Amino acid sequence: MGIEIKNLEFQYEKFKLKIENLEIKKGKFHTLVGESGCGKTTLLRLIAGLEEVEIGEIIVNRDEIGYIFQELLLLPHLTVIENVCFGLKMKKINKKKRIEIGRKYLKELKIEDLEHRYQMKLVVDKVKEWL
Repeated sequence: MGIEIKNLEFQYEKFKLKIENLEIKKGKFHTLVGESGCGKTTLLRLIAGLEEVEIGEIIVNRDEIGYIFQELLLLPHLTVIENVCFGLKMKKINKKKRIEIGRKYLKELKIEDLEHRYQMKLVVDKVKEWL
């Protein structure tokens, strides 16, 4: 499907993001470039569904969209699997399904043994081992 943006307007504090028409075809890569504060992150948040579109529309299958924050935003009071599944919980995916999805990703990353741990430092240390 890809992503299609039509007549988008979004006000953030004093800044106004405006995009008349943008189409990103499925399987193609695009790069957002611009100075700090120009709306790159805001646009990504709108596409990911983390912000509500005020005017215009974004047509996208959000099941095909992933979003990684610029800063490490892990919740220290949650286990590894709960952190991995947090976005699915916010999307109101039932617990059994989100745990199944989360375990799939932990297995792909070869960190399934860390599922019930709280110390996220363990995950970082595991990733460093791979590098």
